[in-house]
Amino acid sequence: MKDTKKMILVGMLCAFYVLSLVVAAKMTVFFHLAISCNIFIYPFTFLFVLLITHFYGYKTGIVSVFLALFSGILFFLFSMLVCNLPIQVDSLFQANALQTVLAPEMTNHFYHPAISFMIGSLLSFGISQLLMIFLYSFLQKKVLVFVSVPLTLLVSLLVDLVFFLFITKMGVVGDMTLGMVLMNQFIVRVFLSFIFTFLFVLLSMQKKSS
Repeated sequence: MKDTKKMILVGMLCAFYVLSLVVAAKMTVFFHLAISCNIFIYPFTFLFVLLITHFYGYKTGIVSVFLALFSGILFFLFSMLVCNLPIQVDSLFQANALQTVLAPEMTNHFYHPAISFMIGSLLSFGISQLLMIFLYSFLQKKVLVFVSVPLTLLVSLLVDLVFFLFITKMGVVGDMTLGMVLMNQFIVRVFLSFIFTFLFVLLSMQKKSS
């Protein structure tokens, strides 16, 4: 039963990471903040890794991160393969229509993710998740959960954002400057850190009671 729960958490981690990559290029407005749609999916990967590390140890957490990275690499490889297949001339009009909803910095003229976006996504995910595992393992027995969890989540989420923007060099997204992007993402990540802390405490209590 323990292995089943662990497999479910790892499977959810990989699934949410791949889903976040699928919708990453779609922008939306949330409470007057212009953000990527993956903000509703991607942060959950941090919660899953934190739960895996808490329940099964930091070594299992590290393995789960590399499994998620492998699933992300497979997604990018299949995206490049499928999007480079020959297409009919009539479908070019549909492809051009779809391109209008994709952020130019995240895609290229073949309609699959740009190389900089692929590298930035994988590296920022791996670095921030591993940082979160080691930081939580260090703070877990030193401070209260209401301090260690939000602090760990907030630091790792911000490191992920900074690394992604630095690697992909997405200084401007549409009419937004880099400062506006950072401010929008910072506000959302602070909010999510407290929400995930509440969820983490609930799931931890449920685990102990069972």
